[in-house]
Amino acid sequence: MDPFGAKPLLSGTMNALELQQTTLEQLAVDPKEALTASRSPAQASKTSIHFYPPRKLWHRSFDLTVTVRDEAGLDENSKIHFFYDGEDVTSRVVSYARSKYSNDAKEVKFVIPAFRLLPEQDRALVVTYAKLDPLGNDQIFGKVYEEPYCPMKDLQTIASNTNLKGFNTSEKVLEQIKVLSAFNQMNPALIAGLIAQESSFDPRAVSTAKALGLTQITAPAETHILQDLGERAAAWPRYPGISQMNPLRIKALIALGRINEKNEWRLAHDRSIQGGIAYLKYIEQYWNSFSPMVQRQLASLDPERRQNELVDLILASYNSGPYRVRRNLDRLGTNWLSAHNLGEARKYVHNVKSYCYDFARGY
Repeated sequence: MDPFGAKPLLSGTMNALELQQTTLEQLAVDPKEALTASRSPAQASKTSIHFYPPRKLWHRSFDLTVTVRDEAGLDENSKIHFFYDGEDVTSRVVSYARSKYSNDAKEVKFVIPAFRLLPEQDRALVVTYAKLDPLGNDQIFGKVYEEPYCPMKDLQTIASNTNLKGFNTSEKVLEQIKVLSAFNQMNPALIAGLIAQESSFDPRAVSTAKALGLTQITAPAETHILQDLGERAAAWPRYPGISQMNPLRIKALIALGRINEKNEWRLAHDRSIQGGIAYLKYIEQYWNSFSPMVQRQLASLDPERRQNELVDLILASYNSGPYRVRRNLDRLGTNWLSAHNLGEARKYVHNVKSYCYDFARGY
């Protein structure tokens, strides 16, 4: 899928930037490193590149606005380039996007309508700006479109203007998410994002793996949750024989009202949310038990990316199980999420974090 409107690559580019081949290769492999190596401090102080929304959204299409500003003014020596997964897509952007220059000729905005990133992929979008200096040299300034930031423990709120269009939910459920998240010192936007991805806020959802409810609790997850509850588990009822039923039978009995929130705890809003949080905490404890090994794998990352990576590990484990994730972490290090057998987990992680970021800010 082409996020730039599937336009053909044109032969010419507006403000084409002739980068050295080594820089192009670096942009394809490590865009941040390439930009750091080619960045001029003097140029950086005069230039800014901004994205809106400020970070990637994977769960829906959106109008992406890219603003490039040069306090010294944009002129015929100003050069702007767009790279997508290492490929120069400047002409495609220019032909598809709406552009507008400011009256003072210091700023240009590109609006790319219906921009869509596939959650099963992780492609880099880089915007670069250069201006020919008096000596005839190009000094490059650039910015990478970052992935959404969704910490587990940050007690964010869910934005009042959150777009829940398409979700059949209620203020009561949102309030339960906020209260139970705060009680467990969890990020409510993360819990809301997990529910959006797991069940689309349908409390009676049943998966082919017989996961039930808002947070889609499976039988293995339920075992850990009820063990953690101890004696309190007696107040969390389970419908007799449900583990032996196939998903279609379970759905039929739910539709008839035979299985309901009074005799199956996973169908109760509050208990499903509480159970999902409890399972996330169990997974967090699992990874903490391997703390030295995990920290060695993540030691080379900056603090924000390290936090992002830990959230990725926990969310991928919620989706695919911690043991499968651990095997890939041991085998591939920080590239573990690119593993072929974690394709579904990769899509899941990206979507949950995208929902979380969107819900916390209301874009």
